Amino acid sequence: MHEYMKYIIVENMGRETAILFHYLMQHDFLGFSFDRIVSAGFCYITKEGNVRVFGKSDSLNKESREDKDPEIIRETITPKKAFDDFPKFPTNIFDKKDE
Repeated sequence: MHEYMKYIIVENMGRETAILFHYLMQHDFLGFSFDRIVSAGFCYITKEGNVRVFGKSDSLNKESREDKDPEIIRETITPKKAFDDFPKFPTNIFDKKDE
């Protein structure tokens, strides 16, 4: 049983985001649909909950970045942190306002 996943980091709307997928898939299978691929490799989560990255993608010719990719992956798989900087909408957005 493999304990790691593959990932790519893409730039989307000026923000780097991680896409994680099964280790049997090729990196370029998912990477072809993005304009800017920043890095790619393999990752796993330690028992302590830390993200570790290693290796590179031969099909995309991109390497993993041990200094940046773990935090981007952590933000991607932790919804609260990942969405903290998105605009907040009022809960009553569909309520009709009296004018």
